[in-house]
Parts: sequence; C-alpha cells; structure tokens
Amino acid sequence: MERNVTFHQFPAGNHSLTNFTCSRDNVLKTVVFPVLYAVLFLLGLSLNGVAVWVFFRIPSRSHFIIYLKNIVVADVIMTFTFPFKVLSDSNMASTGLRVFVCRVSSVLFYLTMYISILFFGLISIDRCRKTLEPFRGTNSTRLARRKLLSGAIWAILLILCLPNVILTCKTPTSKYFKCSNLKTEAGLFWHEVVNHVCQVIFWGNLVTVIICYTLITKELYRSYSRTKSHSAGGTICRAQGGTTTRAPQTAARKMNANVFLVLAVFFVCFVPFHFARVPYTMSQTRGVLFDCRLKLFFFQLKESTLFLSSLNSLLDPLIYFFLCKSFRTTLFKTLRLPPAFMMVANNTSNLSSACVTSSDVTIDVAVSYLFLLLFPIALLFNGVAAWVSLRLRSTSTFIVFLKNLVAADLLMTLTLPPMAAGMLPGAAVGLKAFVCRYSSVIFYCCLYTSIALMGLISLDRFFKIVRPWGKVLGQDVTFSLVMSTLVWVVLFGSTAIPTIILTNRDPVNNTTGDFCMSLKGPAGLTLHIFVVLFMETIFWLISMLIVFCYICITMKVLQSFRNSGSNNSQGKKKTKLRVFLILLVYFVCFVPLHIMRLPFTLYELFNITVCTEMWVVNVHKVVLWVSTTNACLDPILYIYLCREFRDKLVDMMKAGGICVGLYSGENEDVSKDKNSVASREN
Repeated sequence: MERNVTFHQFPAGNHSLTNFTCSRDNVLKTVVFPVLYAVLFLLGLSLNGVAVWVFFRIPSRSHFIIYLKNIVVADVIMTFTFPFKVLSDSNMASTGLRVFVCRVSSVLFYLTMYISILFFGLISIDRCRKTLEPFRGTNSTRLARRKLLSGAIWAILLILCLPNVILTCKTPTSKYFKCSNLKTEAGLFWHEVVNHVCQVIFWGNLVTVIICYTLITKELYRSYSRTKSHSAGGTICRAQGGTTTRAPQTAARKMNANVFLVLAVFFVCFVPFHFARVPYTMSQTRGVLFDCRLKLFFFQLKESTLFLSSLNSLLDPLIYFFLCKSFRTTLFKTLRLPPAFMMVANNTSNLSSACVTSSDVTIDVAVSYLFLLLFPIALLFNGVAAWVSLRLRSTSTFIVFLKNLVAADLLMTLTLPPMAAGMLPGAAVGLKAFVCRYSSVIFYCCLYTSIALMGLISLDRFFKIVRPWGKVLGQDVTFSLVMSTLVWVVLFGSTAIPTIILTNRDPVNNTTGDFCMSLKGPAGLTLHIFVVLFMETIFWLISMLIVFCYICITMKVLQSFRNSGSNNSQGKKKTKLRVFLILLVYFVCFVPLHIMRLPFTLYELFNITVCTEMWVVNVHKVVLWVSTTNACLDPILYIYLCREFRDKLVDMMKAGGICVGLYSGENEDVSKDKNSVASREN
C-alpha cells in the first residue's frame, strides 16, 4: 500500500536533464501538498477529537452507533499519519523517518481508509433495513453480533495489510529512494494483490451505498404519498402529546439532503482516487512498461486524488452531526447549549422561532461588523489599485486582465455596506429586499468575474512562459479585451440581470425560511438553481486550470535555471513562493465558500426551518466573509507579482513626495540568467 514516495532533487551536473524533468520533487509535492496536509491535520484533529469526546459518552445501543464509533477510530488514526507525510514530502524527514512512512504510516493510512469505506457500506445497509422494516427492534444478541463483525473487519484488514509491512524490508542503498525500492519481489506482488482487493472493497461498497439510499428515498416518497391526504405539505403537525413534528414532506426533504451528503462524500473523496490508483500501482510494480514521464504523471495524479480521499477524515464529523441525532443531543448537552438546541436535536421544536437563538444573533452581528471592518480596507486598497492601473497602458494581455480584475474587486467592495446592514437583526424589510435584489446579486457576479479573470491570467502566463508562441493562443491584446468583455457580459447578462428581474415578489417581514427566496417566484427559484450549479461548475473548472497552469509555470522556470547551469537557489525559492502564495490565497478565500454553497442552497430552496440546518446558514455567512477578503489580498498580490504595477506605484508615490521602500526586484534573480524563460513571467 504505497502512499508516500521520496525522490530527492539531484545536484546539478550529476544527472541528465531527463532525471530533472522526471523528478518528483516539484512544487506540488514539496510545497503545496505539505501545506494542505498540515492544515488538514489541524482541522481533522480538532473535529475528530470532538467526535471521539462525544461518541464515547454515547452507549452502544444501536448498530448505527457501533459503526460510527469504528469510523471515528479509523479517522483519528488516519489523521495522525498526516504529519509524517508532511515531513516526508517536504524533504524535512530523515532517511529513517521516510522508511517508517513507507513501512508503517502509509499502510495505516490505507487500512483506515478502507475500514471507513466498509463501515459506510454497513451503515447504508442498516439505514435501509430501518426504513424498510421500521418495527424490527434491536436486542443484545444483534448488538453483540455487530461488535463481532466490527472486530472481524479490523482483524481481516490488518492481516491483509501486515505483509506490506513485513515485505517492505530492504535497506535503502542511498537517500534517494521510492517506497517500491524497499519492497522485495514478493512485496511488490502482494502490493498489487492488495490493491486489487481494495478496489473490489470500494466498488462493492459504492454499489451497496447507491442501492440502499435509492431504496430509502423510494420508501420515503411512498410514505409521503400515503400520508399526503392527511396533512398539508410542508406544514407542522401537532402530535397528541402536544409536541410538534414536521410534516412528511419536510422529513423527506431532510432525508434527501442526508442522502445527497453521504453520496457526495463518497463520490468526491473516493471515486477519483480509485480511478487513478490502478495505473499508478502498475507503474510501480511493472516499471518496464512505463517511461519516466508517464510514471511522473501517474504519481502526480495519484497524489492529487489521494488528498481528496484524505478529506474524508474532515468530512466524516459533519456526517455524524447531520445523520446522528444521538451525536447532536450529546454534543449539545456537553456544551450546555440553550434549550432551543436541545429541543431541535430531539425534533420537538417549532418553526424558525426556536432556531433564532442568541448565538445566531451574535453571528449575524459579528459577521456584519466584519464586513463593515473590511469595507474601508478593501476600498483603500482597491482605490489605490484602480488609481495605478488606470495609469498603466494596456500593452499586454496581462495588464488588460489585471485592470478588469481591479474593476471587479472595486465593484464588489461597494456592495459590502448594504450587505452588512442587511445582516443586522432588526434591519428594515426594504433594505433586506434591496440586498436580495441588487447588492448580493452584484456581489456574486463580481466574485465570479474575479475568479474567471484569475483563470484567464493563469492561462495567459502559461502561454507566455510554458508555450511562448508569440501572438497566437490568447497573446493578443485585442483578444484579451474580447475575452474580458465576454466574461462581464456572460456573467451579468445570463445571471445578474435575470435574477434581478425574477426577484419580483413583495417582501414580507414575517416570512419563515430564507427571506431572499421568498422574493422569488417559481421561475426565479428555477433560475437560482441553474445559477448556483453554473457558478459551482465555473469555479471548480477554473480551480483545476489554475493549479495546472501554475504548476507547469513553476516546473518550466525551474527547468530554465537548470538548462542555463544557474545555481540561483534564491530565485528558485522566490518562484515557488510566488506560486504558493497565489494558490494559498485562491483556495483559502474561495474553496470553503464553494464547499458550503450547495448545502446552503438546499436550505434556501427547501425552507428547512430546523436549528440543525441553521448551522449551515451560519457557516455560510462566515465563509462568505472569508471569500470577501480576496478583495483586500488581490492588491497585495498585484504589488508582489506584477513588476509593471509595482514600478508604476513607486513612481506615482515618489511623484507625490511619499518616501517609499517597496521591493522592486522581483525578477532580479531571474534577469541574471539571460537564457531563462522566467524573465517573461511578468
């Protein structure tokens, strides 16, 4: 079960260019993934620590709880393997520690991954049985059998993985080695066998999960159809005991959201990796069939999809919260939250009046003030950026895209005050309606205009540095003007204007559910779904484009240093740092929002008024503010990354009598090497 591969950068002059080209020590492996895994370790340790703390206060009185406890243990073990991967991939580990990663840490990672997959399959079977046979009880004998089954799963997978530890027994002959170099012939054969067994485990469980949740959904709709004539859809029915229960339609909607959550985690986290793993394993165990570049490609593909699989350890605690009522109840009791939370956790609360707690009001006020605090900073930074960019001549495609990016950030900044005021408790209905119809629509359009322009800038840099083909393929200023105009027209013409037109209902102050959705008619709601899916698709496609382009740019710049015989380590570090900063700002600002936007849209459309879903609203508000910080960070990136922008800013400040000491030597190290293509980066 090979997870980590170590293959250090060879000193210049000792190896051929092929070795350099095929070296696995690129910025993706040594910089990007270590940072991502370090963040994942901190977040995963926190969330899974809370999950352990809560679950082991819950008695194992159901199959569901037993399975979830096993997943928690597996996730905690997986989380503790991340620091070893960070040290190994960043080349900060000793040879002994890298050997430990190959022999033990990576084996534990895969062991816990497939244990989680198996228990998710068992959970889907248990949920299906509970839905189809709701009156079948659970006794001590059945619980004992499930505990034995859980122990058997751990034992069988441990026995399956143990040979990977024992047969990875070769001593490394140098400090430059791969994990496969430590395996014996029998170890390589067993590694391939285990890979195929794990593929069977995953695909079998995926089919099981899909079938079970399909049956669950069908049964819920049958139940809803049978009871529809006895209760109005979407209303609250009062039981004989005096407690309030949600109508079948709302319960069905909530279950659909839960089904979507489980399937989304399965597909996003595990499917890409299991497509990539088979060819990668073959490239390691049957190396003669693959050349160096193909091995490198499969390695990078495997590492990228492996990180998605690692995200499962972070997403599982969210599944516990939304799917397990006992988990929510115990968590709320342990944290001593207000009674409203407890009532909701037991499904005894009323409408959204019970959901509007003091903590929700606090979050509204806090996020509102954060927006107001961000506004003057963003206005100052983007005002200066606009002042400088207007004095730059549009002599290159990069400057054209940069000017449009400044305009989008400045326009987005101007929407912040009304959005902040509309979030405050007690805001006027007219103000909230204005925010829904105009401010938030313009905000999102500017946000995605910025994202699209960042994608165009990365593509422009790619063709400028990696494929320098003169004026073709987007290197013409007229073409950049056309593309920039097209981005504005498409986003505002196809999303903003229709949304403004179809948000045409009169506002009502006592509306339950989401206020903005109450202003939309059926056509407006349909358009809203289309717009959200369209924007999500744009974001993830552009994200892949940006990562690909900047990794290629970095590899090309570093290769140019090697070709020229330059030993400019400072220039190489600056190149890696620039790429790291771009990717860090992009992903920190935008990824959390786009992870939360789909569940938040489900909340908006289905008018879910249960307090557990209010967490989705509150988290969405926070990550929305995080995405807005991009308007402050972009001007800093202009100064750091764009030489023309920086030089013009320095000249204008000097002309105004301002003493400046801005660093203006971004390409000093690169310019020392006349043969380096890196000098064309800006």
